[in-house]
Amino acid sequence: FFHESDNQFDYYGQKTSTAQSDELMDYNVLSIHTDKPNNELWIGSRAGLSNYSEDKDLFTHYPFQIDGKHINNQILSIVKGDNGIFWLGTEKGLFTWNIRTKNFRAVDDHPDFRDKINVVFLDNKNILWVGTQSKGLKRVGSQLDDYDIHFSIAEDKISLPNINDIFQLPDESIW
Repeated sequence: FFHESDNQFDYYGQKTSTAQSDELMDYNVLSIHTDKPNNELWIGSRAGLSNYSEDKDLFTHYPFQIDGKHINNQILSIVKGDNGIFWLGTEKGLFTWNIRTKNFRAVDDHPDFRDKINVVFLDNKNILWVGTQSKGLKRVGSQLDDYDIHFSIAEDKISLPNINDIFQLPDESIW
C-alpha cells in the first residue's frame, strides 16, 4: 500500500501459517473491494476473504469454507450488495458470502455460474452483472434467490466470450 504522507510504499504480508489480525491471510491478493462508508477494504485471495478496518488497523479473516470444509478457490472479484451479501467471482464459479452468517454459498443453479467468474459488478440499480471466462456476460435477477438470467451475451453471440471487466458510465450504459 502507498503512504501519501511520506511518499512511500509499505507491505502487509503473510508472516505466519495462521494469519493474525496484523497480516494478510494470503500474500496472493487477487481482488479488492472498497467499502468507503465503513472505512474498510475487502480482500479476496486463494485462502478466502479478509476484511481490513482502517479505523482499527486490523484484519479479520474468513477462510473459504462450506459446511466446515476448506475449499481451495481463488476469489477473483468482489462486490457488496446493499443487503450485506457479497457476490464473489471465483475460479470455480459464482459464490455469495453473507456478512451476518459468515457463510459462503455456491450459486450453481445455472450451469453458466459454474464457469470461472472473472468479474462481478452491481450497477446503480443494484442489478448484478457477471463476466465469465467462457460463457459471456450475464445480467442476473435483482433478488438473492432470483438466479434466472434476464440477459446474456453468450459464446454464440460474441467471438471471444471472455469478460474481464464491467463498468457503468454516468448515462447508465454498461461497458
